[in-house]
Amino acid sequence: MEPLSVWFHGTNKSGLIGILEFGFKPNRGLFGEGIYFTSTKDGARIFGDQIVKVEIDHSRIHSIDFSDFFKRYPNENDWGRAAELGYPAVAFFYGNGEVELVVYQADLIQTNDL
Repeated sequence: MEPLSVWFHGTNKSGLIGILEFGFKPNRGLFGEGIYFTSTKDGARIFGDQIVKVEIDHSRIHSIDFSDFFKRYPNENDWGRAAELGYPAVAFFYGNGEVELVVYQADLIQTNDL
C-alpha cells in the first residue's frame, strides 16, 4: 500500500454534522466539482472552525504547480477544467507553501478519526 498523506477540511458545525452522517459530498469550487482540502489546519480554518483530518493514498494525487497552471489557464473562469484532466485528485502547490487538494473521487478519502 502506498503511503497516506494527511489533509484538512474546514467547515461549520452543520457541515460537520452532514459529513458525519453522509460522508463528504462534492461541491462546486474554483477547480470544478470536488471535495476541497488544505495541507494545514490553519489553511482549513479559513473555511470554518470545525476541522476534519483525512488521509488519502498519496499515489492517487497528481501534483500541479499553480503558477504553471495559471500560465495555461490565466482566466479564473477556466480553472474548473482541472476536473477534466482525468486525475482522481489534484494537489495545487502555491508559491507561499500552501497546498490545496481537490478530490474528484470521494472513495479516496479515509476518515479514520471520525
